[in-house]
Amino acid sequence: VLDSKAICLGAPTIMNKAYPSVGDIIYYLDALNFKATGYTKKAVVFGSKGWGGGANKKMSAELEAAGFDVVDQFDTIFIPDDDVLDQCYDLGKKLAQSLKDE
Repeated sequence: VLDSKAICLGAPTIMNKAYPSVGDIIYYLDALNFKATGYTKKAVVFGSKGWGGGANKKMSAELEAAGFDVVDQFDTIFIPDDDVLDQCYDLGKKLAQSLKDE
């Protein structure tokens, strides 16, 4: 994370929140204080949900508060099929393109 220009963060939604261990990662990223450096890292957020979701919005908000520019986010319902995996691949391409456009 320290040397990267971007990250991809994913988690399933559980009880309208990201999986608990992802909270540890977000807490760590916030503690790194990228905002204070003046350098904004890019990020995309992805995840799965069973019903209403919610993890992506919360992860995106936490990353933005930690100094990340969240380029996009993607949600799928339950287990991803081939079409969803293609969309995930496109999400990665979008992140890469955002770095090229800097």
